[in-house]
Amino acid sequence: VCLAPADSPWVNWSQPIHYGTISPWRITFKLFADTVPKTAENFCVLSTGEKGFGYKGSCFHSIVPGSVCQGGDFTHHNGTGGKSIYGEKFTDENAILKHTDSGFLSLVNAGPNTNGSQFFIFREGMDVVRKIEQTCFQDEIKQVKKKHGITQERDK
Repeated sequence: VCLAPADSPWVNWSQPIHYGTISPWRITFKLFADTVPKTAENFCVLSTGEKGFGYKGSCFHSIVPGSVCQGGDFTHHNGTGGKSIYGEKFTDENAILKHTDSGFLSLVNAGPNTNGSQFFIFREGMDVVRKIEQTCFQDEIKQVKKKHGITQERDK
């Protein structure tokens, strides 16, 4: 379980990112466990798969070049699914933290109290996220969307 030491507001999370036969890349995040403890715990446990489900084998289903990479839908793999370790969804913890820098990791939700497993990463300044963006061709993303019946693009 990823929990920060009592005197630390951060959880360091590091996980290999795989793409096809390319050697895995590693991406590291610092999670605000003091401010959003349930959210940080949810992300860490989904990363390890210790509850029997999680991020392993899931994809980045939406990449907006120059902006964000979105992933975490390990149930449908298209941006319509996912679940939390607390059940389908869990309540919001904080509205104070703002996206003020590149590399911020945030949960995606569909409105108040709908947090699950999907997340997005602001990519500016992050080499691994840039590699994902460059390597995961838009044609492949279109194939995933077609396979799962997604016919419209989300507003960007």
